[in-house]
Amino acid sequence: WLVGAYETPLAGGRLRLNGAYIGGDADGEYYDDIRFPSVSREFQYFSEDRSQSELGLRWNRRAGPNQLDLVAFQQWNRTDNYARFDSPTLTRLFRNEKDVSETVGRLHFRRTASPALNLEAGIEGALNTLDSATSLRINNGLVPLPAANVTVEEQRGEVFAVAVVRASPRLAFEFALRQEASTVTSSGDVSLEKSLSFTKPRATVTWSPIESLQVRGRIEREVTQLNFDDFVANNSVTQTGAVAAGNPDLSPMQAWVGELAVERRFLKSGVFTVTLRRSELKDVIDRAPVFLGSVVADAPANIGDGWRNEVQFSLSAPLDGIGLRQATLKAQLSLRETEVIDPTTGKPRPISAVQSFSPPPQISAVRESEWELRYAQDLPRLRSTWGFDIFGPYIDRFYRLSEIETLKSEIVILVFGEWKARPDLSLRVELQSLARDTARVRDVWSGPRNTAPLLYRDFRDLQYDGAVQFRLRKTFG
Repeated sequence: WLVGAYETPLAGGRLRLNGAYIGGDADGEYYDDIRFPSVSREFQYFSEDRSQSELGLRWNRRAGPNQLDLVAFQQWNRTDNYARFDSPTLTRLFRNEKDVSETVGRLHFRRTASPALNLEAGIEGALNTLDSATSLRINNGLVPLPAANVTVEEQRGEVFAVAVVRASPRLAFEFALRQEASTVTSSGDVSLEKSLSFTKPRATVTWSPIESLQVRGRIEREVTQLNFDDFVANNSVTQTGAVAAGNPDLSPMQAWVGELAVERRFLKSGVFTVTLRRSELKDVIDRAPVFLGSVVADAPANIGDGWRNEVQFSLSAPLDGIGLRQATLKAQLSLRETEVIDPTTGKPRPISAVQSFSPPPQISAVRESEWELRYAQDLPRLRSTWGFDIFGPYIDRFYRLSEIETLKSEIVILVFGEWKARPDLSLRVELQSLARDTARVRDVWSGPRNTAPLLYRDFRDLQYDGAVQFRLRKTFG
């Protein structure tokens, strides 16, 4: 990782430039010695070359009650994946080369019209491109893949306006309206062009009956951004022959969200918050079967409507009262419930976890439960800060055509220390992934889950030794 930023006054405002380069290669080998019902060996090898570079610009200027912000961002990603699987009855070779770029520009205007009224307006434009080439060979035979070689372009624009009204010192309203329009075109194996348009209103209310208590309510229509990783095939190919294919003909998932949050402040800086959230989902993106002659593929698709309920507890507490000076404890617990109709079985089930293979990897917020605990303490005499982060166990479940994969992660502990040698120079050391064990369970059917019998269950216990990261930060000027 190489990251840099530069900031300077310009034209009555302030300009900030930033850039980054992230490069990394990874490869791994797995050997499975099978002793029952017969002796055999399976071999898996994968390699990944990945690079990401980005440039950003931000300029803002304040003049009396007005403020103007200009943001521009450019990112390039290149990924080269190779995977090989060998067994006594199967040889599989997978290859994917993918180039993704994103260009974003945004103009944002704010005005304080009066002590009781704030106004905002803006416009944003984005251009996203994907160029991907994929090949799969099974037993030396070339297997056709949906959307194996495609070039996809998305042009997206959005205008928005926001008004914040303070009816009284204890009561405020916010009204917002966004209009988004986009055009998606694809060439290569899949030729299509479609235009999408979404209106996204939002209304919020904030009420503070007493100084230490705040109640917030929100109703909003949300629209997700399309993930280009869903447009192309990936190397999650099982021995049953089900292929994890791509699908450029996707629509963004939409949701009407209702939210209620109660926040209680205590001591000088302590905060405890409870948030309830209900989402009515439309065009949920999940996995669905695609049939190409004798080849059965597993691809991302819009599988219909669904819902998600969530309750979240958050705590931020200073610990000076128990003798830990300049120490803060932060905790968060999230409980979720989701439902969608499985396109393979036609029965209700939770929404699949959706993993993004673009850097950084991300998991969608559909875990049934997760919690985290963060502790940090400043040591002024040593010009240092130390602390730890603990992430609780969680389960991610992926529903595919002929397989259900479950990933179970145990507690993860991270310990860190940071020393400021000078105001402009600091060193941070992290001990990562301590005490982490992960289990992977694969229930594999001999064909589609709704008609074929269960073939086998594969259980693997993966143990990590952890990692050490050093970060040196220098500020100039």
